[in-house]
Amino acid sequence: MEVFEGADFVRLLSVRPGGAGRPLYVHADEDGRSVRLDPRRAFYNSVWAVQRRVSHAAASSSGAGGTLYVLLRGAYGRYLGGPDATPTACGCFPFPCPCLCCCPCRAAAQRDFDQPDVPAIQWRAVATGGAHVLLHDAAGRYLRADCPRCLRSGVSVSACASLGTAVQWTVEVVPRRRSNGRPELPIARDVSSSIVSSPVFPRFRHRHPSFLR
Repeated sequence: MEVFEGADFVRLLSVRPGGAGRPLYVHADEDGRSVRLDPRRAFYNSVWAVQRRVSHAAASSSGAGGTLYVLLRGAYGRYLGGPDATPTACGCFPFPCPCLCCCPCRAAAQRDFDQPDVPAIQWRAVATGGAHVLLHDAAGRYLRADCPRCLRSGVSVSACASLGTAVQWTVEVVPRRRSNGRPELPIARDVSSSIVSSPVFPRFRHRHPSFLR
């Protein structure tokens, strides 16, 4: 969990690059529900607020405290997570699959925190022995970048940890502005407006990121 130590905001960069070697970040989609991979770094959609939480469901029978997880809240107020259902087996083939479609997975989404304990939105970082980490949820699954050649090119969760760079992530800490507490990042500007500091969110102007509230 050291990668989240002292972090208020982070970006999640997939170790496996996209087309033409472009870096891909986990974005909260403007629909407020889905999650996708996107190369645009200087967007609020790419930033996730870090909330630390002890899972009471993971507490031991001896009465000791639960496991420390982080919740990752997106720009539209919901949390990064998978569906509640958990695959019962890994199902991976014993040889590499170029599209990684042999491993069962479920699409990740922006989820509500509407129960006292939601394992699917609780994450912990697992070291890989290098600079990257696996992101493992309390439901026993790993955050995975879908293959660009698959029909669904986005973000999913899988019970399999042996998918190489598909389940490896770099956690980038985003500094907090001292003036207003918002994440510090360059944002697009509406040059036609007299208020040059107004953030512009292309293709979706009616839903405002919760970071601005």
